[in-house]
Amino acid sequence: MKNIAKSQLYQLRKSKLSYGIFFVILFLQLFTIVATVLNNFDGPDVTGSSFVAEQGAALFLTPIVFLSIITGIVTGADFMDKTTNYEIMTGHTRYEVFWGRVIPALIISITGGFILAILPMTVAKLLFGWGTKMRLKGVVLRFILIIFPYFRIVCEFIFLSFVVRNEYIIMTLGFVYYMLGSILAEGGNGSSSLLGLTNLNSLGNYGSFSTYNVLDGPTVITVYDSSVGTSAIVSTIVNSLLIGSFFLLIGYIFFKNDDLS
Repeated sequence: MKNIAKSQLYQLRKSKLSYGIFFVILFLQLFTIVATVLNNFDGPDVTGSSFVAEQGAALFLTPIVFLSIITGIVTGADFMDKTTNYEIMTGHTRYEVFWGRVIPALIISITGGFILAILPMTVAKLLFGWGTKMRLKGVVLRFILIIFPYFRIVCEFIFLSFVVRNEYIIMTLGFVYYMLGSILAEGGNGSSSLLGLTNLNSLGNYGSFSTYNVLDGPTVITVYDSSVGTSAIVSTIVNSLLIGSFFLLIGYIFFKNDDLS
Protein backbone atom coordinates (compact mmCIF):
# COMPACT_ATOMS: atom_id res chain seq x y z
CA MET A 1 0.00 0.00 0.00
CA LYS A 2 2.88 2.35 0.78
CA ASN A 3 4.36 1.94 -2.70
CA ILE A 4 0.97 2.50 -4.33
CA ALA A 5 0.48 5.69 -2.32
CA LYS A 6 3.96 6.89 -3.33
CA SER A 7 3.18 6.24 -6.99
CA GLN A 8 0.01 8.36 -6.69
CA LEU A 9 1.98 11.21 -5.15
CA TYR A 10 4.53 10.93 -7.96
CA GLN A 11 1.71 10.98 -10.50
CA LEU A 12 0.35 14.18 -8.96
CA ARG A 13 3.77 15.83 -8.99
CA LYS A 14 4.02 15.12 -12.71
CA SER A 15 0.44 16.19 -13.47
CA LYS A 16 0.30 19.56 -15.21
CA LEU A 17 -3.47 19.51 -14.84
CA SER A 18 -3.39 19.44 -11.02
CA TYR A 19 -0.94 22.35 -10.89
CA GLY A 20 -2.84 24.26 -13.54
CA ILE A 21 -6.21 23.91 -11.82
CA PHE A 22 -4.71 24.84 -8.45
CA PHE A 23 -3.24 28.10 -9.76
CA VAL A 24 -6.32 28.95 -11.82
CA ILE A 25 -8.54 28.56 -8.75
CA LEU A 26 -5.98 30.45 -6.66
CA PHE A 27 -6.12 33.32 -9.15
CA LEU A 28 -9.94 33.32 -9.11
CA GLN A 29 -9.99 33.26 -5.32
CA LEU A 30 -7.54 36.14 -5.02
CA PHE A 31 -9.30 38.09 -7.78
CA THR A 32 -12.34 38.26 -5.49
CA ILE A 33 -10.31 40.71 -3.39
CA VAL A 34 -9.87 43.01 -6.40
CA ALA A 35 -13.56 42.66 -7.26
CA THR A 36 -14.56 43.55 -3.72
CA VAL A 37 -12.36 46.67 -3.74
CA LEU A 38 -13.84 47.78 -7.07
CA ASN A 39 -17.40 47.18 -5.90
CA ASN A 40 -16.76 49.35 -2.83
CA PHE A 41 -14.65 51.99 -4.57
CA ASP A 42 -17.05 54.82 -3.67
CA GLY A 43 -18.29 53.16 -0.50
CA PRO A 44 -16.82 52.23 2.87
CA ASP A 45 -13.23 51.03 3.12
CA VAL A 46 -12.70 47.33 2.51
CA THR A 47 -11.38 45.31 5.45
CA GLY A 48 -10.65 41.63 5.90
CA SER A 49 -13.88 41.11 7.81
CA SER A 50 -16.04 42.96 5.28
CA PHE A 51 -14.41 40.98 2.46
CA VAL A 52 -15.18 37.63 4.09
CA ALA A 53 -18.73 38.68 4.92
CA GLU A 54 -19.36 39.84 1.36
CA GLN A 55 -17.94 36.68 -0.24
CA GLY A 56 -19.66 34.28 2.16
CA ALA A 57 -19.78 30.65 1.06
CA ALA A 58 -18.19 31.43 -2.32
CA LEU A 59 -14.75 31.14 -0.70
CA PHE A 60 -15.63 27.59 0.37
CA LEU A 61 -17.35 26.41 -2.82
CA THR A 62 -14.79 27.23 -5.52
CA PRO A 63 -12.13 24.82 -4.13
CA ILE A 64 -14.56 21.92 -4.68
CA VAL A 65 -13.37 21.88 -8.29
CA PHE A 66 -9.81 21.26 -7.05
CA LEU A 67 -11.07 18.47 -4.77
CA SER A 68 -12.62 16.69 -7.75
CA ILE A 69 -9.54 17.12 -9.97
CA ILE A 70 -7.19 15.59 -7.40
CA THR A 71 -9.62 12.79 -6.53
CA GLY A 72 -10.22 12.02 -10.19
CA ILE A 73 -6.50 11.79 -10.96
CA VAL A 74 -5.58 9.70 -7.92
CA THR A 75 -8.51 7.28 -7.84
CA GLY A 76 -9.72 7.21 -11.44
CA ALA A 77 -6.81 7.63 -13.85
CA ASP A 78 -5.32 4.16 -13.29
CA PHE A 79 -8.59 2.46 -14.15
CA MET A 80 -8.49 3.93 -17.64
CA ASP A 81 -5.04 2.54 -18.53
CA LYS A 82 -5.58 -0.74 -16.58
CA THR A 83 -2.81 0.02 -14.08
CA THR A 84 -5.17 -1.04 -11.29
CA ASN A 85 -5.66 -4.45 -12.91
CA TYR A 86 -1.90 -4.86 -13.25
CA GLU A 87 -1.34 -4.07 -9.55
CA ILE A 88 -3.80 -6.79 -8.55
CA MET A 89 -2.25 -9.28 -10.98
CA THR A 90 1.21 -8.66 -9.49
CA GLY A 91 0.12 -9.56 -5.97
CA HIS A 92 -1.30 -6.42 -4.38
CA THR A 93 -4.48 -6.97 -2.40
CA ARG A 94 -7.57 -4.94 -3.21
CA TYR A 95 -7.30 -3.45 0.27
CA GLU A 96 -3.85 -2.08 -0.64
CA VAL A 97 -4.97 -0.86 -4.06
CA PHE A 98 -8.00 0.90 -2.58
CA TRP A 99 -6.45 2.59 0.44
CA GLY A 100 -3.20 3.31 -1.39
CA ARG A 101 -5.28 5.70 -3.47
CA VAL A 102 -7.86 6.87 -0.96
CA ILE A 103 -5.40 8.16 1.63
CA PRO A 104 -3.38 10.36 -0.78
CA ALA A 105 -6.60 11.60 -2.40
CA LEU A 106 -8.01 12.68 0.97
CA ILE A 107 -4.83 14.30 2.25
CA ILE A 108 -3.81 16.21 -0.90
CA SER A 109 -7.29 17.32 -1.97
CA ILE A 110 -8.44 18.50 1.46
CA THR A 111 -5.14 20.23 2.24
CA GLY A 112 -5.11 22.00 -1.12
CA GLY A 113 -8.78 22.89 -0.88
CA PHE A 114 -8.31 24.37 2.59
CA ILE A 115 -5.36 26.49 1.40
CA LEU A 116 -7.39 27.77 -1.55
CA ALA A 117 -10.27 28.66 0.77
CA ILE A 118 -8.36 30.44 3.51
CA LEU A 119 -5.69 32.23 1.46
CA PRO A 120 -7.96 35.05 0.19
CA MET A 121 -9.05 35.88 3.75
CA THR A 122 -5.41 35.87 4.88
CA VAL A 123 -4.31 38.16 2.05
CA ALA A 124 -7.25 40.54 2.60
CA LYS A 125 -6.42 40.75 6.31
CA LEU A 126 -2.77 41.49 5.58
CA LEU A 127 -3.62 44.15 2.99
CA PHE A 128 -6.49 45.95 4.71
CA GLY A 129 -6.46 44.85 8.35
CA TRP A 130 -9.30 42.90 9.89
CA GLY A 131 -11.70 45.71 10.72
CA THR A 132 -14.75 45.62 12.98
CA LYS A 133 -17.44 43.93 10.89
CA MET A 134 -17.18 40.65 12.81
CA ARG A 135 -14.94 38.73 15.19
CA LEU A 136 -11.93 36.95 13.71
CA LYS A 137 -12.14 34.02 16.15
CA GLY A 138 -15.52 32.86 14.85
CA VAL A 139 -14.43 33.18 11.22
CA VAL A 140 -11.30 31.10 11.82
CA LEU A 141 -13.46 28.42 13.45
CA ARG A 142 -15.73 28.35 10.40
CA PHE A 143 -12.74 27.91 8.11
CA ILE A 144 -11.43 25.05 10.23
CA LEU A 145 -14.85 23.38 10.14
CA ILE A 146 -14.96 23.32 6.33
CA ILE A 147 -12.37 20.52 6.50
CA PHE A 148 -15.17 18.15 7.52
CA PRO A 149 -17.60 18.87 4.63
CA TYR A 150 -14.59 18.69 2.31
CA PHE A 151 -13.81 15.24 3.72
CA ARG A 152 -17.39 14.19 3.13
CA ILE A 153 -17.48 15.50 -0.45
CA VAL A 154 -14.14 13.88 -1.34
CA CYS A 155 -15.42 10.56 0.03
CA GLU A 156 -18.44 10.85 -2.25
CA PHE A 157 -16.13 11.52 -5.21
CA ILE A 158 -13.98 8.52 -4.24
CA PHE A 159 -16.97 6.20 -4.10
CA LEU A 160 -18.22 7.38 -7.49
CA SER A 161 -14.72 7.13 -8.96
CA PHE A 162 -14.47 3.44 -8.09
CA VAL A 163 -17.93 2.89 -9.57
CA VAL A 164 -17.58 4.76 -12.88
CA ARG A 165 -13.79 4.22 -13.22
CA ASN A 166 -13.35 7.43 -15.19
CA GLU A 167 -11.38 10.41 -13.88
CA TYR A 168 -13.04 12.89 -16.23
CA ILE A 169 -16.52 12.13 -14.95
CA ILE A 170 -15.36 12.90 -11.40
CA MET A 171 -13.73 16.13 -12.56
CA THR A 172 -16.93 17.17 -14.31
CA LEU A 173 -18.88 16.31 -11.19
CA GLY A 174 -16.75 18.80 -9.27
CA PHE A 175 -17.94 21.61 -11.54
CA VAL A 176 -21.53 20.42 -11.10
CA TYR A 177 -21.14 20.46 -7.31
CA TYR A 178 -19.68 23.95 -7.46
CA MET A 179 -22.45 25.32 -9.66
CA LEU A 180 -25.18 23.68 -7.58
CA GLY A 181 -23.69 25.04 -4.36
CA SER A 182 -23.43 28.51 -5.88
CA ILE A 183 -27.07 28.40 -6.99
CA LEU A 184 -28.18 27.37 -3.51
CA ALA A 185 -26.06 30.09 -1.91
CA GLU A 186 -27.27 32.75 -4.36
CA GLY A 187 -30.88 31.85 -3.67
CA GLY A 188 -30.38 31.90 0.07
CA ASN A 189 -31.37 28.25 0.32
CA GLY A 190 -29.70 25.13 1.59
CA SER A 191 -28.06 26.34 4.79
CA SER A 192 -27.88 23.22 6.93
CA SER A 193 -25.49 20.38 7.71
CA LEU A 194 -27.71 17.82 5.97
CA LEU A 195 -25.64 17.75 2.76
CA GLY A 196 -22.00 18.62 2.15
CA LEU A 197 -22.90 21.58 -0.07
CA THR A 198 -25.55 22.95 2.26
CA ASN A 199 -23.15 22.51 5.17
CA LEU A 200 -20.60 24.70 3.38
CA ASN A 201 -23.31 27.25 2.67
CA SER A 202 -24.31 27.33 6.32
CA LEU A 203 -20.70 27.88 7.40
CA GLY A 204 -20.43 30.76 4.93
CA ASN A 205 -23.70 32.36 5.97
CA TYR A 206 -23.02 35.17 8.44
CA GLY A 207 -26.01 36.62 10.23
CA SER A 208 -26.10 40.40 10.23
CA PHE A 209 -27.82 43.37 11.83
CA SER A 210 -27.67 47.08 11.06
CA THR A 211 -27.31 50.16 13.23
CA TYR A 212 -27.63 53.82 12.28
CA ASN A 213 -25.00 56.47 12.86
CA VAL A 214 -26.50 59.98 13.02
CA LEU A 215 -23.50 61.77 14.50
CA ASP A 216 -21.47 61.96 11.28
CA GLY A 217 -24.42 61.98 8.93
CA PRO A 218 -27.13 59.37 8.41
CA THR A 219 -25.16 56.21 7.61
CA VAL A 220 -26.01 52.54 8.03
CA ILE A 221 -23.46 50.35 9.80
CA THR A 222 -23.81 46.60 9.23
CA VAL A 223 -22.27 44.17 11.69
CA TYR A 224 -22.01 40.40 11.14
CA ASP A 225 -22.19 37.50 13.57
CA SER A 226 -19.38 35.01 13.01
CA SER A 227 -20.12 32.82 16.03
CA VAL A 228 -20.99 29.15 15.50
CA GLY A 229 -23.35 27.33 17.84
CA THR A 230 -22.35 24.10 19.56
CA SER A 231 -25.09 22.14 17.75
CA ALA A 232 -23.82 23.40 14.37
CA ILE A 233 -20.26 22.38 15.24
CA VAL A 234 -21.29 18.91 16.39
CA SER A 235 -23.61 18.27 13.44
CA THR A 236 -20.95 19.43 10.97
CA ILE A 237 -18.31 17.11 12.40
CA VAL A 238 -20.49 14.08 13.13
CA ASN A 239 -22.52 14.14 9.91
CA SER A 240 -19.42 14.64 7.78
CA LEU A 241 -17.42 11.85 9.42
CA LEU A 242 -20.29 9.36 9.48
CA ILE A 243 -21.51 9.94 5.93
CA GLY A 244 -17.98 10.23 4.54
CA SER A 245 -16.95 6.98 6.23
CA PHE A 246 -20.11 5.31 4.90
CA PHE A 247 -19.19 6.23 1.32
CA LEU A 248 -15.66 4.93 1.83
CA LEU A 249 -17.03 1.66 3.22
CA ILE A 250 -19.45 1.01 0.39
CA GLY A 251 -16.80 2.14 -2.09
CA TYR A 252 -14.38 -0.47 -0.73
CA ILE A 253 -17.05 -3.18 -0.70
CA PHE A 254 -17.94 -2.37 -4.31
CA PHE A 255 -14.29 -2.42 -5.41
CA LYS A 256 -13.57 -5.62 -3.51
CA ASN A 257 -16.33 -7.43 -5.41
CA ASP A 258 -15.85 -5.72 -8.78
CA ASP A 259 -14.56 -7.96 -11.58
CA LEU A 260 -12.84 -4.96 -13.21
CA SER A 261 -13.81 -6.20 -16.65
